[in-house]
Formats: sequence, C-alpha cells, structure tokens
Amino acid sequence: MDSYEALQERIAELEQRLELFESKTGFMSAETMLENAKAWVARNPQAWTYLKAMAHRAITNQERFSIKRELEELRESNTVRMDEDDYKISNSYAAVLVRLLIQEMPELREFVKLRRSKVDRLLKIA
Repeated sequence: MDSYEALQERIAELEQRLELFESKTGFMSAETMLENAKAWVARNPQAWTYLKAMAHRAITNQERFSIKRELEELRESNTVRMDEDDYKISNSYAAVLVRLLIQEMPELREFVKLRRSKVDRLLKIA
C-alpha cells in the first residue's frame, strides 16, 4: 500500500471516530441513542455480560440497581475488556442500557428507579 492509500485509510478512520464522538454528545435522537447503545453492547460483550451479572445480583439480593454506578465500575475496572473509546461512554446511554437490561430481565424493573427518557417510546418497559 502506498502512502496515499495509507493516508486515505487514516482519514477514513479519523472521520469514523469523529462521527462516533459526535454521536455520543449533545442532542441525539431517541433512535440514535438506541442504535448507539446497541452498537456499544455489540462491541463490548464482556462489559454487557458484567452488567447483566450485576443486574442479576441485584435481583437475587433484592437490592437497588444503578446502571450509572455499574458503568463507573466498568470504566475503572481492569478485568473487563472494553473497546478503547468506550471507557469514555456517555452516561446518556445509561437510560437505554438499563431498559435493555429490563427487557432481558423483567424482574429487574422493581429494583430500578426509571426517570422519563426520550427512548421510552421505542422501548416498552412496564
């Protein structure tokens, strides 16, 4: 590969990272939030498994579950591998992630305090 092609690849990579950064900030639509959160889950299966395990523990112990606390634990953890950019995951995904967890584990709902979110219309949670 010549230097021009290498430069074009690097530019494409940087543009993709910029798009990801911009999508994590500010004024995302509910659809974009849901899409980005699902993409995060797909890129970070170990982290998603950790979140599900913590949710299951809360259910078993009949304790309150806080997705923001668990995301902070993930950021600080050295044992759960996440995509490098995802250590900076926006807390704006928390609303979507907790709703995805509730969809998988409906019994979690009683251990979570949900505030209204623009994603509520996309994810039906009782």
